[in-house]
Amino acid sequence: MPQLTRKFQASVQYLREALDYDPESGKLIWKVRPDHHGRNRRSIAKIRSFANKEAFTAVQTRGYNCGIIGGVQYLKHRVVWAIHTGEWPPEDMVIDHIDGDRKNNRISNLRCVTQKENVSSAFERRRGRSEARKVDKRNLADR
Repeated sequence: MPQLTRKFQASVQYLREALDYDPESGKLIWKVRPDHHGRNRRSIAKIRSFANKEAFTAVQTRGYNCGIIGGVQYLKHRVVWAIHTGEWPPEDMVIDHIDGDRKNNRISNLRCVTQKENVSSAFERRRGRSEARKVDKRNLADR
């Protein structure tokens, strides 16, 4: 089976030319983009119309924020990681939301882990919530 490859992988430099990242809020904001980000005058005018507006606000069916750069859809947390660290996560790694909130894209809430670690932490978060529910039910039964 042939491996799928992206037609365009935005460089970190390209991302930094296009977006500002606020680590306190986790928001990405479009910058005024340079001419070489567009194909022609019309496309340059269109991408510049987004300047100073929040980027990557669309939500996938799995609940992750995403956006499009260069005709390719990217997940917001991966773009945040690339802009902040200066490199894309390795192919065999994923970006984990430490608190499990897919909307919380503050760099302090993101970490680069293996898929196995990501699944394990998600399981632990779910287990912790179910343990908390058991405790709550016991407390209610005692009353």
